[in-house]
Amino acid sequence: MQLLYVVAATVGIVLRLLYFAMFLYAILSWIVAEDHPIMAVLAVVTAPIIFPVRALLSRIPALERLPIDISFLVAFVLLGMVMSALPPLTL
Repeated sequence: MQLLYVVAATVGIVLRLLYFAMFLYAILSWIVAEDHPIMAVLAVVTAPIIFPVRALLSRIPALERLPIDISFLVAFVLLGMVMSALPPLTL
């Protein structure tokens, strides 16, 4: 039971860190230049979540006509939904 708690807590922490990194990336993208080192780090951290969503959304023809890329927003919402589906961790 203790091992299961450690695994669940670790997954929860990683998901929260990814969620925070995505939030920070979205906010800083309005303020900081794209070639700033922190933006490069955040892009590398968030890319494994955003790219699969972008690939999936690119298969929907109606979304090709949108003037913006909504894959970041969809990935952010999906990550939030996964985090809210996890049970609260208490000892």
